[in-house]
Amino acid sequence: GVAVQISGRRVDLQKRYAQAIVYHRSLRRFPEGSAKLFSFMKLSILMPVYNERTVVERCISLVLTAPLPENMDRELVIVDDCSTDGTFAILERLAARFPPIRLYRHERNSGKGAAVRTAIEKATGDFAIVQDADLEYDPCEYTRLLRPLLDGHADAVFGSRYMAGEATRIL
Repeated sequence: GVAVQISGRRVDLQKRYAQAIVYHRSLRRFPEGSAKLFSFMKLSILMPVYNERTVVERCISLVLTAPLPENMDRELVIVDDCSTDGTFAILERLAARFPPIRLYRHERNSGKGAAVRTAIEKATGDFAIVQDADLEYDPCEYTRLLRPLLDGHADAVFGSRYMAGEATRIL
């Protein structure tokens, strides 16, 4: 499962329900409408990667061109978990070409959780979202996932492929 800390409470989620997680790094809410006062914010897109050479280039292209809210920039923090299929060479080429990419590599395979934790440590953005390299999650949803945070209505947002419709407050 996935666990996050929200307002001092630990929340555990089953992986199958958690499509995407977005949170503000300080886990503080913005006062109503105050996000519009910030002239610049950054979204850290955290991408754990393991043996995804057939789809990783397409995924990165979609992530780098996905729409974001006004006055928001992005960084793509990629952690290759010791891929053995040539994925890392593709990532090195893309990182050299696109400045928003920050590439890291585990020396031994440690699993998706370890890759996500490494990405969190390296992230410098105001917000963070986990984006799997196999395009299980749609990068075009970033703005929709960020909206409750920017409007001051949430500390964290959890997307689910099983729940259709608009936001539902769970805590």
